[in-house]
Parts: sequence; structure tokens; C-alpha cells
Amino acid sequence: MLVKYIIYNFFTRMTKKRRGVGCHRVRDAVYSHYKVGTMSDERKRTALKRGDLYLVGGCLLAALVCCGLWLGLRKDGGTVIVEQDGRETARYALLEDQTVKIEGEGGYNVLVIQDGQAWLSEANCPNLLCVRSGKIRYAGQSVVCLPHRLAVRIAGGASGMDAVTGG
Repeated sequence: MLVKYIIYNFFTRMTKKRRGVGCHRVRDAVYSHYKVGTMSDERKRTALKRGDLYLVGGCLLAALVCCGLWLGLRKDGGTVIVEQDGRETARYALLEDQTVKIEGEGGYNVLVIQDGQAWLSEANCPNLLCVRSGKIRYAGQSVVCLPHRLAVRIAGGASGMDAVTGG
């Protein structure tokens, strides 16, 4: 930055001393490479303006609010529902720790329910995507094994009244 300032001032003083010699061309050539204190037209067009920063900040704030609402409004599940070929075959309480082997026409899956979570720990399907899909615990989550036509999903929590109304 200091070098740019010195070069600019040197050529500016030279042009003041020798007006007709053509030193201003040299100064302008150097100055075009070392612009001091000004932005090029290209940078002015691409620079972030105050309104852009407000827009980005508003979008980030809206995303944080949406994530907070989504995390805050999730409901813990209460029941594990097992479906084979689209029909419900079993229901298990999510709070009772147990391991269940589910036999089907294509093979078997092992369902583990422990610490309020459910997952398929073992299967003999070729791709094992159902085993790798992880643990589920919230209402609406599911694990599916397509080769065995098996679906394990979590249903809502304890039954009862959601709201109390005056009578």
C-alpha cells in the first residue's frame, strides 16, 4: 500500500513540474495498476452492499428460527409399528427394551428396541440399507427394508387428551 502511494505521488509531482512532456501518460499507466483508495468498476458491481447484508442476515435468521421450531416441536414416539407387505403385523412399546426377530418370506430382520430408540441391527438382505439407516425415536420416523417388504415406524406418544377445554 505504501509503495502504491509513493509511486502515485512521484508521478503526480512529475506531471505538475513538466506539464507538456507527457509524464501524465506514464502516471496514468502506473496508476491504473495501482489504484489507491478507489475501487474498479468491476469490484463496485460485485461488492456487497448494505441491503445485501441485510438480506443474507434475514435469511440466516429465518433459517435459525425454522430449525428451532422444528427441533422444539418434535414429539417422542410411544409405539413401534411393524408392517410387512403393507399390513401391520406387530406393535411394541418403545419404552420396553427388547429384541425381536422378524421372519418374512424373503428372509429375516432383527429389531432392537432399547433406551427409547428402535433400529434394525441385523438382516440377511443383499444391500443392508435397513441396518445402516440408524436409530429412530421420534413420531413419524421409519426404517424400511425393501427386499423383505418390511417397514418399522414410530407412532405418536401416550394417548390422552392434548388440550383441556372448559365446560
